[in-house]
Amino acid sequence: MKKVLIILVALIGFGMIMNAQNNMEEKGIIIEGVRWATKNVDVSGVFVISPEKYGEPYTWDEAQNACPTGWRLPTQEELQSLIDAGGNRTKVEEVNGLVFGSENNAIFLPAAGLCGGNNEIAGQGNFCTYWSSTSGDDNSAWELFSFGSKNKMFGSKNKMKIHDSKRVKKNNTGTKYLFLFLDSRSVLRKNWVRCVAE
Repeated sequence: MKKVLIILVALIGFGMIMNAQNNMEEKGIIIEGVRWATKNVDVSGVFVISPEKYGEPYTWDEAQNACPTGWRLPTQEELQSLIDAGGNRTKVEEVNGLVFGSENNAIFLPAAGLCGGNNEIAGQGNFCTYWSSTSGDDNSAWELFSFGSKNKMFGSKNKMKIHDSKRVKKNNTGTKYLFLFLDSRSVLRKNWVRCVAE
């Protein structure tokens, strides 16, 4: 029993060291004047080990404190600047998603899917859903939302009225639907988290 406990403690310690090293190595990429992390958040306070890994989905309230030290959730305006930079559908290590930026100055957002309150995930490889820190006026929050593969980018609203559709510009970027909208921040709704530098 002591050996098992010693091995378990050693494994936990090794995992904590690897997580700390992974977080320290994250320098980010500057796009449109904003320094974006190159990886999603895994467990709260820890980045995933590579850009194509999904990480964990969070409710909007959980997402407010999910980023590692030195990083925070992006605002609505920062997500908009990412959209304005242009996004294209692509694959990294056989994982579908969106790439923003250009050549060596780009980030990849994996299409991790849609997640409900029961933690069931649907549409992996098709849907990108990422929270902002900006709340709306009626239990809603702004999010980046993308699905499809044709050449349009537009503003819309899924489950709630559009509060500011003019913030999303149209262009041809290789993405069928990529927009910023307000959605419910209920405990039954989860998205993924991509951080920006504080």
